Amino acid sequence: MTFLYELPDVSPYEDISDYIPLLQDSIGEYLERQSLWPQTDYPQALSYLEDLRRWLIDLPVANIPMAYPTFAMHFHHNSYVVRGNPLSQIVNASCLFNSLVRQDASALHDRFSFSVLLAAGNYDMTICYHKRNVNGIMSMACPNPDDDFELDGYAGTTTLNQFVTQSVQIDADGNHEFVASIELKAAVAQGYDMNITYFEFKPSSA
Repeated sequence: MTFLYELPDVSPYEDISDYIPLLQDSIGEYLERQSLWPQTDYPQALSYLEDLRRWLIDLPVANIPMAYPTFAMHFHHNSYVVRGNPLSQIVNASCLFNSLVRQDASALHDRFSFSVLLAAGNYDMTICYHKRNVNGIMSMACPNPDDDFELDGYAGTTTLNQFVTQSVQIDADGNHEFVASIELKAAVAQGYDMNITYFEFKPSSA
C-alpha cells in the first residue's frame, strides 16, 4: 500500500518530558493539597476533573478560593477605547515611566475604560496625569456610583507628573470596570485631551 504522506516520527515520552507538564506529578501534588485542606473535597469526580483541566491551562479553579489582590496598577496605554480615536503613547523622558498617553486626535465625548482585579474594601485611587492647555475635564464612573468624580486636566503651562487621589469603594471581590469620558473643558482650554500615565489602587489610608 502506498501512502501519499508519511506519518511524522513521534519521539518517546522521555524525549519531550522537559517540554510538557508531568500530568502524574500534577495529579499527585493536587491530591496532596486536598489531603491537607479537607474543605476542598469534591462532590463528584467530574467536578474534580474540570478543576484539574482549568488548573493545567492556568485558569482559576472553583474549589480552592482565589485570593484577590489588594493592590493594582493600571498603565493607561492598556486602556480600552470605547469612543474616539486610538490611544497614542508619547515618549517623554521627563514623565514617570517615560510615557504620556492620550487619545489622538482628541474630541468631545472621547471615552475609555479599564478593569482591575481587586478584593472587596476601601481603596485610594491615585492617578498620575499631566496638565496642559489642551486638556479637558475627565468624568470618571466608578463601580460604586457614589465615588464618581471629575478631573480637570487644564493648565496654562504644561506641568508633568501630577497626582490626584480619590477614595473608591469595592463592594465585592472580582474584576471591576472604570469608565472615563471627556464631556467638558475649561473655557480657556484649547482641546479635549487627557494625558495620563497610570492609575494605582492601594488600601485606603483613612
